[in-house]
Amino acid sequence: LLLYGPPGTGKTWLARAIGNSASIATVNASFADWQAKGHLGDMLAAMSASFAEARRLAPCVMIIDEIDAVGSRSDPDRHASNYRTQVINGFLGQMDSIAREEGVMVIGTCNNPERMDPAVLRAGRMDIRIRVPLPDAEAILAILRQHLSEDIADADLRDLSHRAVGRSAADIDAAIRAARSDARHACKVLSLGI
Repeated sequence: LLLYGPPGTGKTWLARAIGNSASIATVNASFADWQAKGHLGDMLAAMSASFAEARRLAPCVMIIDEIDAVGSRSDPDRHASNYRTQVINGFLGQMDSIAREEGVMVIGTCNNPERMDPAVLRAGRMDIRIRVPLPDAEAILAILRQHLSEDIADADLRDLSHRAVGRSAADIDAAIRAARSDARHACKVLSLGI
């Protein structure tokens, strides 16, 4: 499964929620974490270890955050193309191997699926794709109600939700936290004026 869309829309949160709602283990991974282990051999070993952990914990959800970092073998930038090809080939091998076993759901999250190698997106790999858009006014209202219904009147929350269209869930969460902090430091009750 590939969850993709603009930054801050809750793709990783949604992937974690899938595992939590099924009461199964979650293995978190990313190309950045794997690459931080060192040279190519270390990177591929770290990737292999993450997949092995997912197999060991099955049934589980394996989340590969920012999976678009896998890159593409058709990238016109020839710098490090041999490295990129080996990383992609290693990843494809891991995906094919885990697909032959039961019990591990691989969920990738990213902002830019068009940057990914077509082989990663082909049928049998990341072939189920769900776009996670920015929230509309009703979704924003639900977020605001969940966090602010005891502090701010519903009519004001409804107005605020329409004004916040175009913002991500992460933006809204940060604004709520900042408003609460400002009110706390000013020793005032949270309101639309704070």
